[in-house]
Formats: sequence, C-alpha cells, structure tokens
Amino acid sequence: MVLLDMKDVLSIKIELDRVKSTRNLFEIQKKFEKCNGTFETFSEEDTLYIRGTLPLLGGGVS
Repeated sequence: MVLLDMKDVLSIKIELDRVKSTRNLFEIQKKFEKCNGTFETFSEEDTLYIRGTLPLLGGGVS
C-alpha cells in the first residue's frame, strides 16, 4: 500500500510485507534529509512501514 498527500509537504507512507533486506533505506534516508525532509521506518511482525516527507516549497522539492 502506498499513500501520497500533497499540501505544503509531500507525505509518503508505504507498507511492505515480507521485506528481506533494508540495506538501501539508509541511502534513501540521507537523500530525504538532504532535501530538508524526514524519513523513518519501523516494523511489526513481517511488515515494514516507511514514512517520509519532503517540503514542496522553501528549499525542498519544487
């Protein structure tokens, strides 16, 4: 499942089942933070949840 919401920020919520590896998530997190965004992950049982935001104005994504 993927949810997108666009107001002053682009909000991304992703839910992934049966994820084997999260190696590349640290690189993605650095890219979000470089654009003044946020990126967080957490897991419950076999599901990985990813939440991220990117500003649409003022130095982020335009």
